[in-house]
Amino acid sequence: MPQSVWTIVSGLVLAVLAAALVAEITHLPLADWRSAGTDGSHLLRTALSLSLFAVPGALLAIILAEWANLRSWGYWLFCGLLLAVLGLGLLISNGADFDGMPSIVSPMAALSAMGLLAGLVYWYFTGQHSGSLASELASLSDGSLNRPAAMRRCRLCTLASLLIGLMPLALIGWYAIYHPEPNIAASLTVRAETDAARMLNDAGLPWVTLHIDDQIGHVTGRAADAASAKAAYAKASQVLEPMTGFPAMMADLQNDIKVP
Repeated sequence: MPQSVWTIVSGLVLAVLAAALVAEITHLPLADWRSAGTDGSHLLRTALSLSLFAVPGALLAIILAEWANLRSWGYWLFCGLLLAVLGLGLLISNGADFDGMPSIVSPMAALSAMGLLAGLVYWYFTGQHSGSLASELASLSDGSLNRPAAMRRCRLCTLASLLIGLMPLALIGWYAIYHPEPNIAASLTVRAETDAARMLNDAGLPWVTLHIDDQIGHVTGRAADAASAKAAYAKASQVLEPMTGFPAMMADLQNDIKVP
């Protein structure tokens, strides 16, 4: 039983490393390129960033394969491609910058290659033997093994399960400590301020800007008089209404337009 557990773990690790290698080759923004090195550390950071998203979904696919004894390579290619599509949606929603990628490679093509390769690697090393762990668990429950052998296997399996259970906590800890700046909240704020500047400029208010601080949007600028400041703030409030309220980037707007 421990051998089956470690076979699953090793297959999953190899699949993540294969996907991370494709991400490195295509320059997918999964890790901070400013901290890239020649010692393989950037590949490791890419693999860890990928694991934070991919491992929970991959574990669900593994549990289903073990339960239903699914050994087809097509199943693992489908699971890898599905995780890739979900990953693309997550990257887009977080405002990932794809400008560093080669022009001949699209993000969807790169992520699809990652998912398909990861699925193929897992199938080759582990997936084509799916169901072995379930069979061993059944042999423990029906008494096929003698008591000493059963106790020994249970202890080793418990240790392996404990180590696997600690993996998500280790990944979350790494993410919290070493995740490169800017973090997601800061990048979303910068993107919102950039979008607001474009919207205000299109509305005829190029001299008005928006600064978000602690979920409060500060409308700033310099007007000729109080009447102009009031009118500009009213128009800016109307333009920025889609970004104000809940759910949105700002809870409220504040008039910080100055007059002589």
